[in-house]
Amino acid sequence: MGFTAGRDVALRVIYVDILLAINLAVNYLLLFAAARLSGSAFSRLRGILSAAVGAGYSLILLVEVPPFWMVVSKFAVSAVMVRVAAGRGGFLRYLKMLALFYGAGFVFAGAMTAFALLFRPDSFFLQNGILYYEIPPGTLVVYACAAFAVTELLRRLTERSVSQGFWEAQVVFRGKSVRIKGFFDSGCCLADPFTDAPVAVCRPETLAEILPPEYKKAAADPCAGIPEGGRLVPAESLAGSSMLLCFRPEEVSLRRSGNRYRPEELLIGLSAGAPEDCLLFGRNVVLKEIPPAGKKGDDSGDPGGSRREAEAVCAASAGERGVLHQRTG
Repeated sequence: MGFTAGRDVALRVIYVDILLAINLAVNYLLLFAAARLSGSAFSRLRGILSAAVGAGYSLILLVEVPPFWMVVSKFAVSAVMVRVAAGRGGFLRYLKMLALFYGAGFVFAGAMTAFALLFRPDSFFLQNGILYYEIPPGTLVVYACAAFAVTELLRRLTERSVSQGFWEAQVVFRGKSVRIKGFFDSGCCLADPFTDAPVAVCRPETLAEILPPEYKKAAADPCAGIPEGGRLVPAESLAGSSMLLCFRPEEVSLRRSGNRYRPEELLIGLSAGAPEDCLLFGRNVVLKEIPPAGKKGDDSGDPGGSRREAEAVCAASAGERGVLHQRTG
C-alpha cells in the first residue's frame, strides 16, 4: 500500500510495508548495539517487540505533527523501546542503555546523511530519524537475512565467555547456607519464561542441607504440590521436556581467583539429571563483582556508600531460554 508524503517538498510515494520492514531492522540493530555496549543481556524476543514499537511509530511520517510534539513523542517512544528491550533490571542500567541507544542512533543518522550526500539516491528518504529506502521486495528479504547474519556474528564475537573450570559457590536459603561447586555450561541457557530470570540447576541432594522437606518432596514429584515460594519452569534437554521445581535463593555468591561475584538475578532449579555435587550456571547469567571488604562500595566497609559493580556478562539468548542443555560446536 502506498501513501504520499510531503512537507514543503515534492510529493513522494511511500510504501508502508517497506517503511515498517526497514525501520524494524534498523531499530533491532540499534537496540542490539546499545545492549552490547552497555553490557546488558539481550533477548531476541524483547528486541523484536521493542523494534516493532519503533517501526509502528515510523508511520508518523505519513501525518503532519507539530515539531514540539514530534520531539516529545520521539523521546517517549524511545524510552518505551529501551524499557521493553532491557527487561527486568536496575534503573541505572536502563539509563545507560537508553543513552547508548541515542548515541547509536546519532551515529546511524550521521552515516545515513553522509550516504545521502555522497550518492544522492532518489529512493532514499531520512526525516526526523525515520528511514525510508525504496527497494524491491526480493532485495529487502536478502538485506533482512544479511542483517540477521550480522547480528548473530556480532553476538558471537562479543560474548564474554566465563573461564572454564569450577567456582566456589555459596547458596543461602531460609536462613541456612551451603558451599558447593559451581560450573558454567555454555550449552545451558534455561530461564523463567515469565520473568526471564536465569535458572541455575542442581540435584536436590546437593542442597539437602538448606532445602525444607516440602521442597525435597516436590522436587521428586512436582505434581504432588508446589511449596510456598516455589514455581515450575519448563525445560528441554537431550532427555526430553520436563518441569523443574525452582526457587529464588536469598543469596548466591561465587568465588574464584580471590574475586567474588554475585548473580544479578537467579533462580535455582532442582533436577535429578543435573551433575553431582555441582550447581550448573547457564551462559545467560549476569555476574556483578563484589568489592573486597573495606573498600568503598562494600556494604561491610561503607554502609552508606554507593556500590561499585564491575559486570561480567555471559551473553544472553532469551530466544533459547527454555534450553537446559544443548551441544554447541
